[in-house]
Amino acid sequence: MDIINLLNLLLLGFGFGFVIFWHELGHFLAAKLTGVKVEQFAVGFGQALVCYRKGLGLRVGGTHKEYLERAKAAIADDGGNPATAGTAELDAAAAKIGLSETEYRLNWLPLGGYVKMLGQEDLDPNATSTDPRSYNKATVPRRMFIISAGVIMNIILAGILFGVLFTIGFNSPPPVVGSVQPGSGAQKAGIEVGDRMISFDGSILHDFTKVSLTVPLADVGEEVPLVIERDGERMTLMVEPLPAAELNDALQLGVGPPPALRGPKPVAGMDEVPSIFRPLKPLESITAIEGTPVEADDFAVLDAAIQNAKGKPVTVTVVSPEGEQRTAQIASTFTTPFGADFMPNFAGMQPRVGVRAQAGDPEDLPIVLEPNDTIVSLTRTGGTDRLEHPDFEQFREFLNIIGDAGATLDVVVSRGGELITIADVSPVKVGSGQYGLNFNPMVDATAAVVAGVEEDSLAATAGISAGAEIVAVNGTAVANWFDVDAAIKGAEADAEMVFITAEGETFTVTPTADQLAAAQINRYAPLAAFDELKQPRKADNVGQAMWWGVTETKDMVTKFYLTLRQIFRGGLSPKNLQGPVGILHTGTILSGKGTDWMIWFLAVISANLAVVNFLPLPILDGGHMVFLAYEGATGKRPSEKFHIATQFAGLALIAALFLFVTFNDIVRLVTW
Repeated sequence: MDIINLLNLLLLGFGFGFVIFWHELGHFLAAKLTGVKVEQFAVGFGQALVCYRKGLGLRVGGTHKEYLERAKAAIADDGGNPATAGTAELDAAAAKIGLSETEYRLNWLPLGGYVKMLGQEDLDPNATSTDPRSYNKATVPRRMFIISAGVIMNIILAGILFGVLFTIGFNSPPPVVGSVQPGSGAQKAGIEVGDRMISFDGSILHDFTKVSLTVPLADVGEEVPLVIERDGERMTLMVEPLPAAELNDALQLGVGPPPALRGPKPVAGMDEVPSIFRPLKPLESITAIEGTPVEADDFAVLDAAIQNAKGKPVTVTVVSPEGEQRTAQIASTFTTPFGADFMPNFAGMQPRVGVRAQAGDPEDLPIVLEPNDTIVSLTRTGGTDRLEHPDFEQFREFLNIIGDAGATLDVVVSRGGELITIADVSPVKVGSGQYGLNFNPMVDATAAVVAGVEEDSLAATAGISAGAEIVAVNGTAVANWFDVDAAIKGAEADAEMVFITAEGETFTVTPTADQLAAAQINRYAPLAAFDELKQPRKADNVGQAMWWGVTETKDMVTKFYLTLRQIFRGGLSPKNLQGPVGILHTGTILSGKGTDWMIWFLAVISANLAVVNFLPLPILDGGHMVFLAYEGATGKRPSEKFHIATQFAGLALIAALFLFVTFNDIVRLVTW
């Protein structure tokens, strides 16, 4: 970790504390403004680490006992009786000798904060006071003002942070399509790589973060207008976001942000990745693709070349940061399809599992594999359980069975046409109940061997079975799945499609237009790592930046409420919610992307904290507002029994929610 990232992490921790401090500052200032006595202003919960009180200075631990002793001594010095002195008299005596009535605390558990006012205790409705400066003596409007001030301050803070962000510039991915997943709503709607997304269902997409935050809030099963810009012209496409299984069925378009046409920033372990999968060295820039000059944001040109090459390498000209020029070859693989399937299929034929790469110390790997190895078979060591030519799903399920049994397996791989047996391999746990062999899988690129056949597919209708090797399609010889895919894309609807296997068997099927369209969805992706493409969103002046900050805050608050609505309506799984662990993890990732991303993240947290705190749940500020509204309407407070019951119910609900989201956070971290 470099010094800049370390500073960002420290600043992130400070930022979290400041967001909490700012919220409590709202309650504090409102109480002071309305004449309510504040006994404690605390950041964190539990016992005090350090405290400060004007007149006493900084202390380890609390100052309340010393405060009372000095106030009582002051009363005695004036000839009074400290034993009979009330709160108001003690405070007056303390003020006379320069002591503040408010203690400022930093508590040992920094997961929140509070403002303790005289005559106010969340879990004790009897905690009242006869002092005219107590919270319980304040009018309903004054108490509403105090309670709502924390939320108001968080809204203000979010607006200020967003304003600062747009003053310095927010370097974020533009709302440009960098990839389209086969089978996604985006592909079905006709969205193409290079399209700039302008708005989704009326919401302006300023950058790609807006895409991620807006799309999951659409209604399930509904087509939504997406305004795009293509080749300088705007058009509206109707697109239906689909549930993504890997994101707990959150709705997604199936598009990704565009990378920059340059190599990634150097990271540890990069040199361990085989060169075939890192044709670009760190920060090398592509200046031409197949002889056509390009700029950093011309990824659509590379994508078009990759699609046209149909699996063959694309030649690019690259220039190093030092100005040295060379030629490189970028190979391709198949784009991961939308949904739960990891591998694509070819008219229903599923490929074998190929090896993309391994990284790390070979001594720490369960099995040492090479790029373009193909998994031919898996056998339980010393047993009869055997799986030949597995597709990805079969491969994963077999490993899970062996891993759960604590057994080992013998793996046969094809390497350069030679079969190699690797014995006594122990699967490693990669998630909850999931096992693997620590390699990145991809489609077997060596031969078109059928690992499995989907039910009711064209291949199943033709009678093709697992284990067959396709060597020709429609009279054209094929050597691998790229060739098969190209032949399928060249087929015509309502015309015979003929597959010939290595054994000389012929299989024929006549696809309808819909069947053929479903078989022609595969796309290709470059086998290369790229740097992120970022474009600054920066205001022309401070006034514009602050106005953008206001509108961005409004947008974030609205989206959070819509998110909660989606959860209650069943359109979004509660598993997508993050707790403290997940928020901290996300924050550490974003802090490494730069100070602007950290400011953006803290602004989002501040806006979301405002929404959460104002939910009408007991214990939260919103719950207090409900009680105050009832008191204002009826002229009486809720009964003590009802008040206590609802407060404890609210506390139990929040505790259960905390445990739920924390469990989800941990599961996500383990599976990542």
